[in-house]
Amino acid sequence: KVQTATMNVYIIKDGIVVVYPTTITVVSFNAAQRFELLEPAIDQKIKDFQEGEIATLPVYNNEYDVELVWTANVPEFIMLGDELLTPFEKTDVRLKCVLKYGTESTTLFYEIYNVGGQITKEEYLRRLGKYEDEVRLIKTLR
Repeated sequence: KVQTATMNVYIIKDGIVVVYPTTITVVSFNAAQRFELLEPAIDQKIKDFQEGEIATLPVYNNEYDVELVWTANVPEFIMLGDELLTPFEKTDVRLKCVLKYGTESTTLFYEIYNVGGQITKEEYLRRLGKYEDEVRLIKTLR
């Protein structure tokens, strides 16, 4: 989507002001462009997560107004809002990230290795219990 806007450029010299109206073109990215521009940032987040630099994954990107929905092949790997529950035992995980903008979406896949093992089974179950209603709703929607 392309939009135009008129900007006034002011040049002031020796107390004389000259105004030059200038038309500029403002380009808005479509969904596919937003997804393409966002992918390197998501790749970096996956790398940071794998290396333990961050403890959760993003669920929204403000810059491109894109929602990120994460699912995994391991049931213990659960995204609840902006909190991530990882398995209590280290395991390999195949992640699916659905990028959504308006009615458009695309899917990215990632393999991450030796995920989890940072919390006890009891702590995992305590956190899971905290979100029991939300988990039930997510499973119902799947």
